[in-house]
Amino acid sequence: MSITTGGQYDAGISTNTEWAIAVHFDDADELLMNDCYIRGAAQNSTYATRTTSIGVKYNTCTGMRIINSGIFLVGKGVEVTGQSEGGIFQGMTVVGVTSGFHFYDLVLPANNHTICDTHVSAYHRGIDFSQVGDVANFAQSNYINSCFIFEREPSASKPDWIGINFWTRYSTISDCTIQSNTTSTTNTTAIRLLTFQNIVSNIITFNQAVPIFAIAYGGLTARLSNIWSAGSLIPVAMVAGDASSTTSVGVDSGDNQLTLQHRASLHRFSSTGGTSLVELGLTALFPSSDNTYALGSSTRSWSNVYGANFRPGNRTAIWTSGTGSPEGVLTAVVGSLYTRLDGGVNTTLYVKQSGTGNTGWAAK
Repeated sequence: MSITTGGQYDAGISTNTEWAIAVHFDDADELLMNDCYIRGAAQNSTYATRTTSIGVKYNTCTGMRIINSGIFLVGKGVEVTGQSEGGIFQGMTVVGVTSGFHFYDLVLPANNHTICDTHVSAYHRGIDFSQVGDVANFAQSNYINSCFIFEREPSASKPDWIGINFWTRYSTISDCTIQSNTTSTTNTTAIRLLTFQNIVSNIITFNQAVPIFAIAYGGLTARLSNIWSAGSLIPVAMVAGDASSTTSVGVDSGDNQLTLQHRASLHRFSSTGGTSLVELGLTALFPSSDNTYALGSSTRSWSNVYGANFRPGNRTAIWTSGTGSPEGVLTAVVGSLYTRLDGGVNTTLYVKQSGTGNTGWAAK
């Protein structure tokens, strides 16, 4: 089957050169499109003149299949809405579209969609699960694998670009390559997903500002493994959460070896079966529990450690250094030490012997 422009008029463009929807299925089951070709208007060859046409639209359908087919130069390649589930889209080429696949306004159950072995070249979204509302009602058990997703024009001409927008639950993305058109800019993201037990593995990204962007949800994690990124502004993953939330969310490596969690103003790094090791607050990096973990070991030490003040033992006394005498200048508790960089005989080491202010220093 081949469908080209000249059908139903799309009011979104100035001339009657394109249909609004090439193929529309509504409230139907067990649908198969095999070896089909759909081509829209030439206006869709650039971002600035794209239209709102749709290649294939499903609303409240079950068992949809598009196999070995191509969709070119339309607003959306495939649109899925309503109580639609069980879609399989395999071996497709979807090029010159605003969005390759768009799943939205879903009504549960609307699960179990698979996109595989497919090439997408899109201006705005490659694959877009953009359900809104109660997260607990988002589609689940969706699978994207063995896909190549490419940004069709440079991001500077658009508000943003996302390869896979994955607002789903208990779903997976695997064995995909996602590439932006030019060197990474601040508005490109390879994969944006909820931390709702989703899994991302075996991903290659090129020229992405953010390779993986995980959105916080309900203390749950997303599992990441084997992510390789070139030309990105940040390494592999970042996590965003509600700043007012006290619930931890994050991403982990899937093998209980590394976890990054976000909770309000706190980031937590964990390893070895989920044991929390390091936490990063707004002004400090500290271990997750007091006097438990070592920095280095007897056989593996840091070559240099830099810091303004060293606070050993009960963490009240300091050991620091500077030029000139500390007397009348440096506030510290009794027992603190000061190494004078411009000192001489008997004026190189100072000990705080009395008081709680900036006096009571004695040269040794």
